[in-house]
Amino acid sequence: PVEVYLNRTHLIEQDFDPEKPVKIVTHGYIDTGFSFWVIKLAQALLQAGDYNVIVVDWGGGSLPLYTQATANTRLVGLEIANYVQFLQREFQVKASDVHCIGHSLGAHVCGYAGEKVRDSMGECWSCGSDGSNCAMMGLDADKYHIGNRSLVMFYVSTAKVAPFCVRHYRVNLQFAWPQQAADWVQGKLKVSIIGEKSSMDVNLTPTDTSRFHHGTNLTFMVQNTKEMGTIEQIKIDWKYDHGYLDIMSTCWAYVCNSKLFVKKVEIMDIDDMDRARTDLYSIHLCGEEGTKYTGIPSGSYAIFERPC
Repeated sequence: PVEVYLNRTHLIEQDFDPEKPVKIVTHGYIDTGFSFWVIKLAQALLQAGDYNVIVVDWGGGSLPLYTQATANTRLVGLEIANYVQFLQREFQVKASDVHCIGHSLGAHVCGYAGEKVRDSMGECWSCGSDGSNCAMMGLDADKYHIGNRSLVMFYVSTAKVAPFCVRHYRVNLQFAWPQQAADWVQGKLKVSIIGEKSSMDVNLTPTDTSRFHHGTNLTFMVQNTKEMGTIEQIKIDWKYDHGYLDIMSTCWAYVCNSKLFVKKVEIMDIDDMDRARTDLYSIHLCGEEGTKYTGIPSGSYAIFERPC
């Protein structure tokens, strides 16, 4: 980053291109234009598109008292408006090509700036009383088409450490129900997913045993901080719980079948998939060649690596 001035020659020397959109980033209360997140946002904008990115530093006026910092937002906004008007006058930059991004009190700064810029579109919206006017999040939010904007509850699930990105995979276990199988079995189940780039273990019963019904499907989503690449193998570990306090699950004299019967495993990378062609992103793995299902004895495991 370099400092830019209200000077035509200086801006040209800094490779300012009036044909490209202008992104102006401004921080908020008790912050500066040199904060880590500000620099990262500017870099992300440059990666997302071919923009002129300008960062505003008003750190000297954003410090306590809050009332004074609030009063300063108007002055900073007027300075930004003056700069935008300079770009309009000297480079014929369109107001509609200027996007001011403000955080905290910086959002107020952008509002004051937009108020004073000639020919500005004035697209500064609130979320509305029901939240229906909220923009979708992310650098590419303008590329998404808003569909049904009814209220939907959601949460953002991230990794625990930077950069907080996770990959999402949907796993579907199809349980077989051969003649010798019990209607259901209960116990502890663990699935290991091995890809060409990384692997992960998923404990489906971390605290207590669960009941699994043969002839049904078990679908769940897993997250991994690393991209796994092509899934090559699925390992399923099974431990039957005899449940001596539960007469329905007890194998008296071991006269029962404690095996877990699995037909096949389907796994899908749901981050990159085209919802219209989910078949292209699904991998189906079965047991050994010539078998319709795999019976996993208690205390043992089975490998699923044959495409089916």
